[in-house]
Amino acid sequence: MSNPFEKDYVLIILSCKKYRKERREGQVVQFLTNDKIMNNIPYFHVEGNQGLFKFKKYKNKKYIINKKEKVIYTNTKDDYLSLAHKVIMAFKAIVENFDFKYILKTDDDQRLIYPNFFSELHPRLIQLKPDYIGRIFNMPKKVEQYQPVVHKEDGFPTGYVVGDDLPFTNGRFYALSKRNVTDLVENKFELIKEELCEDWAIAKYQKLEYRKNICSFETMNIFRDYVEYNEKVKNK
Repeated sequence: MSNPFEKDYVLIILSCKKYRKERREGQVVQFLTNDKIMNNIPYFHVEGNQGLFKFKKYKNKKYIINKKEKVIYTNTKDDYLSLAHKVIMAFKAIVENFDFKYILKTDDDQRLIYPNFFSELHPRLIQLKPDYIGRIFNMPKKVEQYQPVVHKEDGFPTGYVVGDDLPFTNGRFYALSKRNVTDLVENKFELIKEELCEDWAIAKYQKLEYRKNICSFETMNIFRDYVEYNEKVKNK
């Protein structure tokens, strides 16, 4: 008997070649290959790799879905400023090739610390039928201060404005309904790919109806940054 999770969800994980060993492989071992946690939810790390698309068989393609490696290679740059482009391209790949009800999204530097998360999320989504899921709050309009400092070497500029006093959740974890993500892919792709903050871009361009139809919870109790997680495991 097939597990309904397999048809209901696809998990997308923003990653990059630079941190494949340090972040991605540890995440695979920590929870992605644990059947009791994942409930057969398919997952894909997302890596920008423009070099692949120079080969004749991939020419003119926007993405490559490698089911064996569980990686979606996008015809985008693989740097920090290209995260929004990478994520909307990955969403395009899922919308065009998979049957699903929700896309789940996290990052390769996250470790799952609440093993029952997916099992307990499932009935909430069935009951509430939300379009936007995560640690959601109304973010006021402001000039981004954190990113230009932390990602100065990546070229993040000063003066980038985020927030509009409407629902927003950060990139640690969020989920989007099929109708929500399909609208973003089909109607907002070009706008999203030009943004510098991936999580803000996804919030900003949602239809207001979808953006306000939320399911909110504290993701800090579910995911932990890998450095902190590894330190706690080491000191046990």
